Order: sequence, then structure tokens, then C-alpha cells
Amino acid sequence: MDKDNLLVALDVGSSKVAVIAAELSPEGVVKICGIGSARSEGIRNGVVVDIGGAVRSIRAAIDEAERTSGFHIEEAYTICEDHRMRFVNHSGATPVRGPEIAQGDLDSAVTNAKEVPLKDSEQVLKMVIQQYLVDGEGGILNPIGMMGNRLEASVHLICGLPTTATNLLRCVRRSGVEVKHWTVGAWASALAVLTPSERSLGVCLMDFGAGTIDITVHINNVVWFTAIIPVGGDTVTKDIAAVFQLNEEEAEHIKLKFGSADPSQFTGADVVDLTDIRRGNPADGEIEVIAQEKLAEVEEARLREMLKLAREWLQYSKFDQRIPSGIVFTGGVTETDGFLKLAEEVFEQPCRLGAPDVGQALGGAVNSPAWSAAIGLLKEAAHDAQREDHSGEHGKKGLGRGMLSAVRRWFVGSY
Repeated sequence: MDKDNLLVALDVGSSKVAVIAAELSPEGVVKICGIGSARSEGIRNGVVVDIGGAVRSIRAAIDEAERTSGFHIEEAYTICEDHRMRFVNHSGATPVRGPEIAQGDLDSAVTNAKEVPLKDSEQVLKMVIQQYLVDGEGGILNPIGMMGNRLEASVHLICGLPTTATNLLRCVRRSGVEVKHWTVGAWASALAVLTPSERSLGVCLMDFGAGTIDITVHINNVVWFTAIIPVGGDTVTKDIAAVFQLNEEEAEHIKLKFGSADPSQFTGADVVDLTDIRRGNPADGEIEVIAQEKLAEVEEARLREMLKLAREWLQYSKFDQRIPSGIVFTGGVTETDGFLKLAEEVFEQPCRLGAPDVGQALGGAVNSPAWSAAIGLLKEAAHDAQREDHSGEHGKKGLGRGMLSAVRRWFVGSY
């Protein structure tokens, strides 16, 4: 296989590092050929706190993906989850200098839109163009060739310190892999789990991970709001550890195997035996069993608090009344039994769980909501590869193709 046809997605999260390798055929068929994962070290709430630990975790996941795929990985698409980033909607305008709108007018309007007030040492790190307006008429995607006197560009900006993404990218490079592109987790997850209809009508995606809750609102196929909240499933683990006097490794194991957000499904007879988990006789004063009802009460309380916090952020955005498609939840935390029921109770509007659907690739391992961001990255990488190829063959005609239509189908290979 030509190494230029190898696509790699790298999701460095607070609980795990996930890697997916795939082949892209000339016909736009994406075949997942390898995956790797490793327990994440050195990442807390999406921020690098230990470069050495992060590099070891990234390298371990990449090594596994190389073994399972049989290919050497040199570059990847990745995600930055730093909660210190600010997301700002802004606009800029320019007079149209010729008889019709030209590329220079677009460039001028976008440059002016990027002139947002910044805090000390901040920079504009990323930009998404939402729409153009010609003489006040909005919803225009490509105004080149149109007539008008005034052109305005509306943009969604990521603002942050120069080091905001640098530390994570440095960890990836130290693991021996170059970063070809980075994006925000919720934007990647949206590509994996949202339907075209939802993105068009208006939808909110909430990605509940181990260290952060990522929120994004899409209307008319454009992102209008993004937030990264520095709280996630790790908080539930800490609660379990504190309440039941466990270490965090034991608490995480219990959460994943026995966790639930619905205490009503258990009786007093339902218990978790800690003997096998601790692999030894209990010390003096240590509890030997946990009532599953009590465990679920602890999880339900913390998850309810997290959902209420997410609801407050959505209300703050002022887009809560503009999402007729409701709210889609994804991320590893959403696999908790009873999560959707609790979410519908908190938000009091249509909700659903979102997971990537790539058939039975690698035994269906990547169909979990915990892999949504990585699958979204892979789709973005495939789209960009096809766009580059298409623009090389046919010039600018290929640049307007939609991301989801460019990647026409996913081929499920054997593993």
C-alpha cells in the first residue's frame, strides 16, 4: 500500500489514548486496518501535566496500531481538548471593490472577522467560516461572482495561548509521529455520530469523556457554539473511591463493570463482592461488599450534577431554543446504564445516544461511543485526502464537496 493512502486518527484522552489506522482507496473506500489503545498517563482534564507519561501512552497505542495494521505510522490527525481555549463568534466586513465579489474580497472580510479582542498573549488558533452576508443577506456559502456593495464574513474562532495546543502536539511528535492536523474533540465526534438532517435543522452534541464535557451546537451544517468543561467520568471514579474507601484503580474497575445511573433497578440483595477485585483478604476495617443500589446512587448524583452543568452551558449559549433535533450524547461516560434516562429527565427535551457505525470492522470494537472522536477524525482525514486528490486533478471544482459525501462508504475488512 502507498503510505500516502494510510489515514491515522489519534485521540489522546484523559483515560485512554485511541489510535485508528485505515486505508483509503482511489474510489473513496475507507478500510479500517488497525487499532491501538493504551491507558492515558500525563493528561488531566484534557491538559498535558506530564509530558513523559503522555509520550509513553501515545507511543504504546501507536505501537499496537502498527502491529495490528502491519503499517508504520508517520503522521496522524489528532485532537486538542484544552479547556482553557475560548470559542468566539465574530464577524468582519469589507466593501466590494469590483463589479462582482472576488477572492480578494473574501480574504479581506475573513481577515477583518479574525480581528477579535484577545486577552494577554492569546492568539487565534483555529477558524471556521459560518456564513457570508452580501448587503445584509445571510446564509451564503460562496459569494464569489455575486454582485453587491458590502461583504461580511461570520466566523467561529478558537482563541488561546500559543502553548494551548503546543504541549500536546509536542508529546505526539516526541512519540515519533508528526501531527498533520488537529481539531476539537466535539467537532470530530459530530462527524461520526450526527446525521445530515440533525446538523441542518439544529442539534447540540455533548461528548462526555473521562476528563471533559465537550459541547457543540450545529445549525445549517455550521458550528455556532463550542465549550469544553473540565469535568468528566474521572470525577465519578473519585466519588466511588472516596465513598467506599477504594483506590482509584479499584473504583474505575467497579464503575466500568457494575456502574449504573439507575438505583431503582436494584434491591438490597444486589451487591458487588470486592474479594476478586482486591485479590486478597480485606484489611481491618475494609468493607467486603458494596450495595449496588448505593453504588448507583453515588453515580446518579454525580452524573446528574454534570448534566445540569452542561444544561447551564447550553442555556448560556442562547442556542438552547434553536435545536429542534434535540441533544445527542456520546463519549465513554454515556455507556453508563441509565445515562440516557437521566439525561432526558434533566434536559426535558429529545435526547439520543450517538455512536459511530462502521459495521463489524475489527470485530466492531470501534462502534462504541468512546471511539466517536477517533472515527470522526478518520472521516475528516479521508475527506481531506480526497479533496486534495480531487483538487489536484480537477482544480477548484472539487473544493466545494461536502465532507460526508466525499467519503462515500466504509468497507469492512477482516482482521
